[in-house]
Amino acid sequence: MVLVIRGDVDESDLEAAVGKWVRVEGVVSDTKQPQIAGIDIDLPETIPGSTSGRRIDLWRQPAWAEGVLKRTVVRPEQVDNRTANRGAGVFFRLIDPAASHTVVAHPAERGS
Repeated sequence: MVLVIRGDVDESDLEAAVGKWVRVEGVVSDTKQPQIAGIDIDLPETIPGSTSGRRIDLWRQPAWAEGVLKRTVVRPEQVDNRTANRGAGVFFRLIDPAASHTVVAHPAERGS
């Protein structure tokens, strides 16, 4: 069963979904690390499944992604201030369990 997450959600809702197969739907953030509903995702360079090679820009656009929700905690003592990073906190991302990497978002179907 796929758990669907749409729009803004509470961290407690994300905590409850950790380790489960999740489909996240919403607008891609305009942040250095792209997110949908507060969950890290990756963006494609071309439309997934397209043979045209046409580039795509999903920033600030409706999109979806599916994978297993993973939670990562970064403690203040783990932050290296000499490098670019998000700092300490709790972060969520969707991973492809077969490849162990962050999943790639897909453009939302028209009319969604």
